[in-house]
Amino acid sequence: MVTADSQPAPDSIARLIAELGGPTKFGQACGFADNPAPRAADFRRRNSIPGSYWSAIVAYAREHKIPGVTLERLAALHKKVECVS
Repeated sequence: MVTADSQPAPDSIARLIAELGGPTKFGQACGFADNPAPRAADFRRRNSIPGSYWSAIVAYAREHKIPGVTLERLAALHKKVECVS
């Protein structure tokens, strides 16, 4: 998928975590003060991010000018996972 600004959007949960700076930064973006990397790594392993974290992830991406991270994109990533499962 390509976003309006011609940057590829993350196409998997693992790639999303990587594009947001890896497990530690991703975990911090989700609000995990203690042990952010293992908690984010768990999301990556499960290939799923609980919806309660989506708004924080989108806000972090917007703040850090990381393209292609929207609520719609997160929903599409999870729908893709459901179809594969």
